[in-house]
Amino acid sequence: MPKIIDEGVLYISPEYRAVIHKCACGCGEKVHTPLAPTNWKLIYDGKQTSLEPSIGNWSFDCRSHYWIINSEIIWAESWSNHQVFEKRKRDRQETIEYFKSHGNKNKSHSKVTNKERNWLWIKILNFFK
Repeated sequence: MPKIIDEGVLYISPEYRAVIHKCACGCGEKVHTPLAPTNWKLIYDGKQTSLEPSIGNWSFDCRSHYWIINSEIIWAESWSNHQVFEKRKRDRQETIEYFKSHGNKNKSHSKVTNKERNWLWIKILNFFK
């Protein structure tokens, strides 16, 4: 991943199974979304990009909450501290259940092929335009 990231650009690294971008609110914070069965899912149709689920920057001063759908920012409602706490608790439980049920069959950090790396590793998708 680059050391300096630009506003309005989504950086995708299949090798590290991660996506980074600057917060959509403009605060300048770097947002890291790990790609894994129990984290975020990247959808790219050849033109547009989406990330699921929503991005809630609860640890940032801005506390922004948004979706990236078809290369656009869709703003979501703000959450209370209680809502954030409950969601994090559910996420932890879902992660535990996922890995219990999948055992060692699913290795989310398996090797990425050279074809995948060459196709996306340094590909920068402009998702605000």
